[in-house]
Amino acid sequence: MLKKLSLILAVLSFLSLGAAAWAAEMNFSADIETESQGRVVTSKMYLNGLKSRMEMGGAEQSGITIARGDKRLAWVLMPAQKMYMEIAYKPNMTTRVNDPKVQVERKFIKNDKVDGHPTKNYHITTVIDGKKQSSYVWEATDLKNMVVKYQSEDKKTTTTWKNIKMGGGSDGSLYELPEGYKKVTMPGMGDMGGMKHEK
Repeated sequence: MLKKLSLILAVLSFLSLGAAAWAAEMNFSADIETESQGRVVTSKMYLNGLKSRMEMGGAEQSGITIARGDKRLAWVLMPAQKMYMEIAYKPNMTTRVNDPKVQVERKFIKNDKVDGHPTKNYHITTVIDGKKQSSYVWEATDLKNMVVKYQSEDKKTTTTWKNIKMGGGSDGSLYELPEGYKKVTMPGMGDMGGMKHEK
C-alpha cells in the first residue's frame, strides 16, 4: 500500500511541478499507465485545478487518493475497509512558480506523438532549494502543452496519460470524502500494523 501511495503522490507532485503554468486552469480525466522495473500500474485520474483524484486498480478500486491543493492535504481511501487516512500535501510549483530560487531549464529534443496527440519532447532540469531534478516530458501541443508523458532521468520509470477527456474532472463530488468512511491514523506512515481508528 505504501508503495502505491508513494507512486500516486509522485505522479501528483510531478504534475504540479512540470505543469505549473496550466495546472490551475486544467480540467480533465485520463487513464494513467506507469511502467517501472518491469511492472505496469494503471490508474484513473481526474483533475480540476488544484483538486485531483486518482483511482488505483481500475473498477476494483484497490485504493483512491484525493489531493486537495487548496486545503494542503490529501485523503487516502481504502474502499474495501471503508477507511481513510489524512496526510499533508503541498503541490510543489503551484505555490512557487514565481519563486526566484526555482530554476527550470528546458532542452528541446524532438517532435513526437503520444496516444494520438502531437507532442514536443523536452529534457527538463529543475533546481529547487539547491536540489537538482531532471527528467523527460512530452507536452501535447493540441492540449495547451499539457504533459502527457513523463520519463525519469534514468529511463527506468515512464508514466503516460491516455484517453484524455477535457472537462472530465468537473464533478465536484469526486474530490470530497464519501459518507460512511472511518478515519484512521498510521504513525510514521511506515508501520502497517500500527493503524488506529480515530474516535
